[in-house]
Amino acid sequence: MGKSAQKDQIGDEPYHLLAYHCLDVAACSYLMVQNNLLGVRPCWRHVPRECGDI
Repeated sequence: MGKSAQKDQIGDEPYHLLAYHCLDVAACSYLMVQNNLLGVRPCWRHVPRECGDI
């Protein structure tokens, strides 16, 4: 049974909302870049920081 499978009991859901998933992904990605786990830090400086930087 995966995270998307729902139970009938209130308050015991085996999943989390999309907003929380996005925060989890962002936090993990940030740590991966900061610790250069996949060797992407040199490429990171080319990513625009704000919309006007494109």
